[in-house]
Amino acid sequence: MKGLESSNVETTVTRERQAEFLIDSAATTHIYNQKDWFSNLKQIYPTEVLVGERDSSAKAVGIGDIKFSILDIKGKVEINLKNVLYVPKMRRNLICGAQIDIVGNYIEWGRDKMIVQSLKKICEHRCPSGFEPNPIW
Repeated sequence: MKGLESSNVETTVTRERQAEFLIDSAATTHIYNQKDWFSNLKQIYPTEVLVGERDSSAKAVGIGDIKFSILDIKGKVEINLKNVLYVPKMRRNLICGAQIDIVGNYIEWGRDKMIVQSLKKICEHRCPSGFEPNPIW
């Protein structure tokens, strides 16, 4: 992956804010680190969340839903993530690839794009020129 600085998917949301998410095929749940993005955040007993390597962890202190829009190659697409863990000390926001599958969608990885699909295409992200996608974005 020569010349690759970041494989994050950058999103532009309807509230004029930007965030970066990684679509993680190994994640078991969605994780977000900014409290003000949750629409119905419920406080939970602090729960350890294992991240990355076996000895890395962070505390989840809430759970809720997040809604935002991203710019697809054809316009804005609404995204609704349910049961997202609020982990304030998490360095990156994660979208769980497996949970996308559970709700009837799937991710198709191509040479220069990533498509999240259901019965109709809901989101397509084109990769920068010369970029080889990997299984974790």
